[in-house]
Amino acid sequence: MDVLRAGLAAYALSPGRKERLAALLPTGAAAKKAKTDTQATTLHKRLKQIDTAQDSLIHDLHILSTDPADTAAHAMRKRIHAHFTDLHHQREAIEADLKALASDTGRAHDTDLLDGLPELAGTWTSYPSAFRPNCSPRSTFRSYGTRR
Repeated sequence: MDVLRAGLAAYALSPGRKERLAALLPTGAAAKKAKTDTQATTLHKRLKQIDTAQDSLIHDLHILSTDPADTAAHAMRKRIHAHFTDLHHQREAIEADLKALASDTGRAHDTDLLDGLPELAGTWTSYPSAFRPNCSPRSTFRSYGTRR
């Protein structure tokens, strides 16, 4: 709850909030595209690393003994399969991230929307209790009819 209060105080309700948010968010379409391109480049680099690792695992699998009595080769096959499967899941996640980046509409973040929220001068605890009745976790849970 304290983290939520601190976040709201810093980025939504206190003076200077637009400047703090502007430092975190890309300001225009060009900045957003640059950030997206950097993320895509990083993801493509990781895909190449996964390709190399999977190719290496396939090569290692081919040089293993095919003798059914060789238990060490059988154990190695299991480990190679587990590692290959893990890399495959990483590949799927990265491809989903790349698809999400490609389908992004490219809209820039609008910090002017914050102008509709009031600015609070000071901290939550500096206000009289009448203005902050639901700031404690206990009263928040009580107001929603749940127990903590």
